[in-house]
Amino acid sequence: MSEPRHRKSSCNASCIANGTPHLADTFLRYIVIQILFSSEFFDMESLFATQMAAESIKICGFLLGYILMAKAMTKKYVYLEIQNFVLLLGLNYFLVKEYGAIGSTISFLLAYSLYLIMALIL
Repeated sequence: MSEPRHRKSSCNASCIANGTPHLADTFLRYIVIQILFSSEFFDMESLFATQMAAESIKICGFLLGYILMAKAMTKKYVYLEIQNFVLLLGLNYFLVKEYGAIGSTISFLLAYSLYLIMALIL
């Protein structure tokens, strides 16, 4: 049985509304670092793009995950969370070793992208 049309459109609208501030953060990252932190943090500027993309994807995935909970699909939701934890841990282990700090944001992006895909499938 498919979801009612209004649920899908509200989820899509939430994802779009979530992505807009993240895009602004990405383009304003230099100013954000300058205002909130000292000049020693300018090196973290390279981490912003993947981190913000991952955060947007994460929130969209969580919205879909909560729909699973609302539909009393708790086992699927718990499986999704455990799978994401193991995947994030494994990707961090390998990518941080290979790429350093940027590897952590890449693993975050990959793990939550797969989380979103799995939430869409379930």
